[in-house]
Amino acid sequence: MLANAHHDRVCWWLKDVFTVPVFINALDRDLLELPADLLFKDGDKLPRGLRAIDFHNQKTPGETGFLLGDRKILIVGDALIGRVPGKLNLLPPDKYKDITLAKKSLGVLRKYEFDTLLVGDGTSILKDADLCVEEFLGNGG
Repeated sequence: MLANAHHDRVCWWLKDVFTVPVFINALDRDLLELPADLLFKDGDKLPRGLRAIDFHNQKTPGETGFLLGDRKILIVGDALIGRVPGKLNLLPPDKYKDITLAKKSLGVLRKYEFDTLLVGDGTSILKDADLCVEEFLGNGG
């Protein structure tokens, strides 16, 4: 499962080696070099108990988080990064059309329960991640 189309760097190799399908948010489908095997959208239940969460106004239209609700784990690609351990950040402003809207869209995370946040870039937060997200959002989110 790709959190956004920019994460397709090695997915085709993994698909061949492990004989696994490539999943992508339908909003990012046209940004891939090759066609994905399966498309998903916001709220879809995915394999292994994951639920897709769309993040709007991000670096790609289909930026997605994945919630493993029974384990209270949230996985994000580039929507949040852990540049400083224990703190959350966004990518540099030039990655967005409007960084203020990008940050505001992450307020959707307030609807979900999670304790662990796994980020694609930087240091993940393994405990009380919801509080770290709230602190991040409280600073203008």
